[in-house]
Amino acid sequence: MARISLTRRPRETRKLCNSNGVWVVKVTPCVAISLVGLIVLCLIVSGLSWWNTSYPTLEYEFSHCATNRIRRSKRSVASQPSAPSIALVDRDADERSLVQPRAFSSWPRQRPLPCPPQFELQEGGELREGFLYLRPFKAASTTTQSVHLRVARNVASRQTESQPRPPFCQVSAGHGPQPYPAVSMFGSRNRQRSFLWSVIRDPTDRAVSQFFYNKVFRQEKAATAENLVADLSTDTGTNRPKNYYIRSLALTEFRTDVDDPVAFVNAILDDYDFIGTAERLDESLVVFQMLLRLPLADILHVDSKISGNRTGSRKIPPYTLVSHPTGCVYTGGSKTVTRDMRDYLEGRAWNDLIRYEQILYNAVNASLDSTIEALGRRKFEENLARYRKATERVQNECSTRIRLPCDAEGELVEHTDCMLKDMGCGMDCLDRVATEMGLW
Repeated sequence: MARISLTRRPRETRKLCNSNGVWVVKVTPCVAISLVGLIVLCLIVSGLSWWNTSYPTLEYEFSHCATNRIRRSKRSVASQPSAPSIALVDRDADERSLVQPRAFSSWPRQRPLPCPPQFELQEGGELREGFLYLRPFKAASTTTQSVHLRVARNVASRQTESQPRPPFCQVSAGHGPQPYPAVSMFGSRNRQRSFLWSVIRDPTDRAVSQFFYNKVFRQEKAATAENLVADLSTDTGTNRPKNYYIRSLALTEFRTDVDDPVAFVNAILDDYDFIGTAERLDESLVVFQMLLRLPLADILHVDSKISGNRTGSRKIPPYTLVSHPTGCVYTGGSKTVTRDMRDYLEGRAWNDLIRYEQILYNAVNASLDSTIEALGRRKFEENLARYRKATERVQNECSTRIRLPCDAEGELVEHTDCMLKDMGCGMDCLDRVATEMGLW
């Protein structure tokens, strides 16, 4: 029968414990064999924990040579070194902690901006080089596409002064083929010779705006909670709210319920040279300008439409050009979200549907903050103040002078001063304001 006996070690041989002495354990051979087995088992568990940090680990606490107390804990994945962004994740972990926001990098000084010539603007097609913009639905996309076109025009002008001037750098335009526009247009892009960016919007606000634009304004359906729920809970057509941003922005095809959405969120953050948000559009455009070391003149724009409940821009006709020959759609109607609509949008079903959209949106906001700090907050604030001052003047002076595709009665205008449809309008007025304010 195994026995354990305890003897007191003389004070002069004490090494590990306090002045009260230490108990030394003497064991019979049977107990010794059991202890060896326990040690081997602990080594195996420790090895598994080292191999996969998501496994539970055992932490031992020693207190004055007394009985060992064992705590069960779980290591935080966020505290470990960064893992490849496409690695699968533990579904039980907090997925938000697995997303890695980043500070976007400035374009290298020694490398010319990507500007292969393009003589005609095209809305589709695959592009490998140039200024590439992924244009999500209902995310300030007309404004950002206008800035995109202006940058392509101005950079081409500066880079080809001694040659016959092409009108644009090669540039993407349009929403692209659905449901995987980035895959179709930019899946094989040359990263060294292209700049890829986008702007996204709060997922709920974007989906609600899409509902009003498509269903209420275009199809003239009633703005009821029943119609809203039916539209947002149906994952078909151009809306498809579940994982909309991931499907749209990812450069490889995302398969719902097969691929890991968190891994794709990390891949999107890594693959894009910049992503901003519609809610922080001024800040986003100034960061975009600073990353490419452009003059502030390049990111000036004039509003070409109003929508929903906006009432402060009545100089602009409340109509949006859909396409020729479809014509103009009235977008000045109310976008009132009723209590019943809000109940659905604040409920579990909807928030589960946009879970990964929200994770991406939050990560983009965090990345925007990190990029501002990396660029230098003081310089950023100076540029932002100058840009906002110029924007106020542009809206006051240029909005009444531009010739938009839709007039105040919703009729098509034959001749406009827009570069493409209702985008990139009023370039002459913007150039004049930029020159007078010294923004070149």
